[in-house]
Amino acid sequence: MSPQQDDTLPIRSRGVEDEMQSIPTKHPPTTRDAPERDASSASTTKPGGLGKDFSTVNFPSGDGGRPTRCAVMTGHGRAAVAVIDLRGPEATSCLNSLFRPARQRPYRPGQVRYGVWTGNGGDQAGESVVIVPIAGDHFEIHCHGGDAATDRIIADLASLGVQGAPAGPDSNWVGNDRWSQQASELLIRCVTDRTAAIAMDQVRGALSDWRKEMLQLLRSSPANATMVAEHSARIAAAGRIGQRLDRPWSVVLAGPPNVGKSSLINAIVGYDRSIIMDLPGTTRDVLDADTVVQGWPLRLRDTAGLHDAAESIERQGIERAVLAAGEADLIVIVTAPGNETLSQQASQALASLLDRVPILTVFNKADLANPSADVALRTVATSGQGVDELIDAILGRLLADLPPPGDPVPVSEDQTAWVTEVAALGDDPDAMMDRLSQPATR
Repeated sequence: MSPQQDDTLPIRSRGVEDEMQSIPTKHPPTTRDAPERDASSASTTKPGGLGKDFSTVNFPSGDGGRPTRCAVMTGHGRAAVAVIDLRGPEATSCLNSLFRPARQRPYRPGQVRYGVWTGNGGDQAGESVVIVPIAGDHFEIHCHGGDAATDRIIADLASLGVQGAPAGPDSNWVGNDRWSQQASELLIRCVTDRTAAIAMDQVRGALSDWRKEMLQLLRSSPANATMVAEHSARIAAAGRIGQRLDRPWSVVLAGPPNVGKSSLINAIVGYDRSIIMDLPGTTRDVLDADTVVQGWPLRLRDTAGLHDAAESIERQGIERAVLAAGEADLIVIVTAPGNETLSQQASQALASLLDRVPILTVFNKADLANPSADVALRTVATSGQGVDELIDAILGRLLADLPPPGDPVPVSEDQTAWVTEVAALGDDPDAMMDRLSQPATR
């Protein structure tokens, strides 16, 4: 977008710009189209910040002693996008002095303003930035990632008397706690706008705000402990998703030989990643294909056909397939006409995984014959028939615990463990109060 174009855009993904897609990854993903999220789903009420400490500088205050303050919300180091939080009575006047929008229009929450950060020197070239109005005198400044860009903006704001938010869990600046710091570090590793949006909500203090709300509920009545425990259990379950925001989900396609596992992967990613032939044993190693589906990174793993192999090389491929299945987030068992059952050895190996890895079954080559058993998912990989339904089923299994936008999501093991401990204390309001008062700090 150029400054001559319309700068009025709806917020997408709760303030995280699409430039997040440009973060380099070890396995460059392909992308299937994801639905847009409109401004109504933007979480604009959860501020936060990870600021550089300017507390030793004698800054003037705004009206009534309330200072105008800023803080870098994203982690340090190289990244596609950095976010600076700016709030206070002089925030709008500071932006008017340092930012030149493509069009002069009033700031309205739910819209963004594209333009150039000219700074105090009135630099006509300047830095291209996006201003996100959050509410009233509260804004986010989205700029290029890296310390150079953020340092310049912070310095320009400081020259106008804006106070940098001091870091630390005792700060009154919402989001300046360890939880928000963990989310900030995670944010710069997210590779899609959808995963980055969840991380950004946590940077803004979603989990910290929830903890305070639950404490208030318990203080109002110990009988609310049961409700707090139920909330905590749902949030703890979402930790499975929160801890995977910077890594693709591992989906292993397994099944008998020559059922079209490789063809299904090719159909999902949209290009020929796997070798396909009408011969059993064509795939003898685990082949990975990284893709992004509806905003979610997936690593699809093509494995050797599971059968009683005679050749040593084939047996090694099958062993690798079973090992990959044991490390997966989801196993998709693919069958086809004439190959609807697994060998006894393969069935036993997969049965041992049932208690820790979910399994989805799909009947491929459904144009050739009907399955002997009732199978809900039927596909024809070569024509694409049923592939979208398979994708929806995969995401449905992986994201069963996905909360609504803006909700708290644990993004680390210690956060998930802490919320799980709170959930287990529904019968002991006093112990629950103590645990809520002592957030995870490991």
